[in-house]
Amino acid sequence: MTNSKHGGARPGAGAPSRYGGPTVTIRVPEQFKPAILDELAKYRLRKETAKLALVPVASDPPAFEIPVFAVAVSAGFPSPADDYIEDGIDLNKMLVRNAPATFFYTVERDADSMNLAGIFGGCKIMVDRSIEPRSGVIVLALILGEGATVKELEIRGSRVRLIPRSTNPIHQPRTLKEGEEVSIIGVVTTAINQFKV
Repeated sequence: MTNSKHGGARPGAGAPSRYGGPTVTIRVPEQFKPAILDELAKYRLRKETAKLALVPVASDPPAFEIPVFAVAVSAGFPSPADDYIEDGIDLNKMLVRNAPATFFYTVERDADSMNLAGIFGGCKIMVDRSIEPRSGVIVLALILGEGATVKELEIRGSRVRLIPRSTNPIHQPRTLKEGEEVSIIGVVTTAINQFKV
């Protein structure tokens, strides 16, 4: 009997698991393979989504009203409307449609792929997971192996693309291919850009 250094199972050998733990080999009927692979892809997407820094909005926030000032343009005369205060604006009612399904997400600081849509690096976006994604809306998407991205969704028949809206020509539309593991986290409803004060 010879001592061979080849063949057999070796601890730590093989590709690392995409699922974050040890794996086992199982045999299943061939007709179940697509369904099992689909469930494993969904598991990976859920796991990666959980890593995103999604911050929920307050579920029952107190009213936060900001007074609105109506200022009339006058031709040399002080206007009595200059100091008139109209009804206040409640930012929670104005911005949050469905609180339990709405989250804040902070865009990467150097991101510029959606600057023409008013979404700049470092800004906070509100993402509503209860809105059905449709062509023309801006979405927060997760592409396995690449990470999160904010783009306009375009659906034409069976073709689905993520479209940048940018002054930077480096950003090009991305056509999603069959078999790619992609999750639309939600629809972007608001972008909040804060200025230095």
